[in-house]
Amino acid sequence: MRNMGKMAFVLMLAMLLFFVGLQCATMEETEELPLEEDWTYEITASGLKLTGYTGKATNLVIPYELNGYRVSIIGKNAFANQFQLKSVTIPEGVTSIEGNAFYGCTGLSLIRFNAKNCSMPGVDTYDNRNLGVFAGAGSASPNGLKVVFGKKVEKVPDFIFDTASIGTDRHSGHAYAYITEIEFSDSVMEIGTCAFRNCRELEELTMSEYITRIGSFAFWNCTGLKSIEFNDDLTFIGERAFSQNTSLRSIEWGNGMDTIDVYAFADCTALKKLDLPAPLTVIKHSAFKGCTSLQEVTIPVSLTSIEGDAFYGDVKLNSIVFNAKNCSVRGVDTYDDRNCGVFSGAGSASPNGLKVVFGKKVEKIPDYLFDTASIGTDRHNGHAYAYITEIEFSDSVMEIGTCAFRNCRELEELTTGEYITGIGSCAFWGCTGLKSIEFNDDLTFIGDQAFAENTGLRSIEWGTSMDTIDAYAFSNCTSMKKLVLPETLKTVRYSAFMGCTSLQEVTIPESLTTLEGNAFYGDVKLNSITYNAKNCFVRSVDTYDNRNCGVFSGAGSASAAGLKVVFGEKVEIVPDYLFDTASIGTDRHSGHAYAYITEIEFSASIRQIGEFAFRNCRELETAAFASSDIEMKNGVFDMCSSAAFKVIVPSSGTVKDYVMSLGIVCEDLSAVNE
Repeated sequence: MRNMGKMAFVLMLAMLLFFVGLQCATMEETEELPLEEDWTYEITASGLKLTGYTGKATNLVIPYELNGYRVSIIGKNAFANQFQLKSVTIPEGVTSIEGNAFYGCTGLSLIRFNAKNCSMPGVDTYDNRNLGVFAGAGSASPNGLKVVFGKKVEKVPDFIFDTASIGTDRHSGHAYAYITEIEFSDSVMEIGTCAFRNCRELEELTMSEYITRIGSFAFWNCTGLKSIEFNDDLTFIGERAFSQNTSLRSIEWGNGMDTIDVYAFADCTALKKLDLPAPLTVIKHSAFKGCTSLQEVTIPVSLTSIEGDAFYGDVKLNSIVFNAKNCSVRGVDTYDDRNCGVFSGAGSASPNGLKVVFGKKVEKIPDYLFDTASIGTDRHNGHAYAYITEIEFSDSVMEIGTCAFRNCRELEELTTGEYITGIGSCAFWGCTGLKSIEFNDDLTFIGDQAFAENTGLRSIEWGTSMDTIDAYAFSNCTSMKKLVLPETLKTVRYSAFMGCTSLQEVTIPESLTTLEGNAFYGDVKLNSITYNAKNCFVRSVDTYDNRNCGVFSGAGSASAAGLKVVFGEKVEIVPDYLFDTASIGTDRHSGHAYAYITEIEFSASIRQIGEFAFRNCRELETAAFASSDIEMKNGVFDMCSSAAFKVIVPSSGTVKDYVMSLGIVCEDLSAVNE
């Protein structure tokens, strides 16, 4: 019994100590309503304006009313340097808080903000005396500063926790608000412009359920922020909202995101992986520019617009999974200094280069997607390109857009997807590292300048459906030596293979029906042409201008053995102007390089040779015919001025009569064989 009484006494003592401790703790945290005489204030047309506080409260509740007037304004410096303050509650009726109102309240650990419709005048136009409402607040609080937004707050006010400063570097040298935790009530729907700009102690951020918008610069330069969790109702992230957040490593996206505005996450240098959410439709320019640690990016199927510089300078990027089904790239084809290309410089510091994978719902690769933009007449001078080394096309891809991979100089091999039917203009222009191409069997069209300036290109494997090679498509591919055009090809447009200065052998297929001027202009090492086109038409040579000088103008001029042309066994008509040299003015052949043909072999299938087909071929020495009776049009060998030029025919006939009428030496094949 004695032991039981002793145990009861100990239990009662413990309970007494517990309640005393609880009461002490409650007393320490109890908010204090100051006396009326502790305030200084003014009565204005907008309500009562607090101008100062002379009390000693540590947990301060600012009253809703004072002396019968609603407290509407907290004036400039009203609570400045109140070091004793640990917590403050701002009532619902406050409509305005002026700069420096709580400046230097270093001991603050809690702010309860209940103002429903409040503005911060004078903070966005700050000077030395107006540094921000809470500049320096919480700097001496052991656990930092927590901010709680009340149940009637719909918008976090613009500039509320911004740190103001002066000059071009707007945040240099001023104390920021030492916020470590933010709690949003479910009533909050918007976070205002610059609301938490430069709050460098904040490490984690979780959005409440109903926030739909985050304003410009809202969390700019929150350099301590490591993780963000967005809610499902968030649709819009404003300009530079999270830029300069150099510690940010992870983002959990909600399911409602629509738009990421300009520079929204620019220079977030710790971010390594970015899996953008499926509802997203717009990424504006420079949104993720300068994220120098970013390695992986996934673009969602929902994206419809991405702007120039969006991922500019993301030097470690090694993987892009692009799933957008119907996306356009804006601001790159009309680029300026600030709009250099969506992925300019991306991947330059990746050890294994940058791989791009196109997802299962992508039908067209957008125009300008990986283009490098620049300024002036030399459109690609001085800007970093996308360092793509590998491209993987899904079976859904049917078209590669205009300038899609222009100037991607690190790409060495290209295999097009199975169902691609068209490659747009300049799609792979200036891909100087590209050595080999393997086209798919469904490809029918290669656009204007699609592979121009690919100075490393050596080999091409053609598919089985190629129809048209557009103007300048492979111009200035200076490493290519052999070209066997595909058997389905119908059209080679002007300058398609112009300036391929290493090209030695060309085979023209039977299927070709149209060949335009300048197609092989300046292919100086060309020594062999096998021409199999059965019935082809040469365009734009008889009406030539400076850019259209003749299909083979200058071809063969650097060939040691000269240029030999062989007409295949199914050729019926040698087109008008095929090897003619075009020029300007009254002297139609002045100043343009001619085709340096030294030898021609005509097959027995030929029944007609067109007008001026070999005009001005001044190096021609031998033309051998397998048939004697061929219709010879006007000027076939006009101006073929070599003294050694002779024609060999099997017997007398129309060919021999025509040649002899021109005064050209003609020999019988039988005599030559003897």
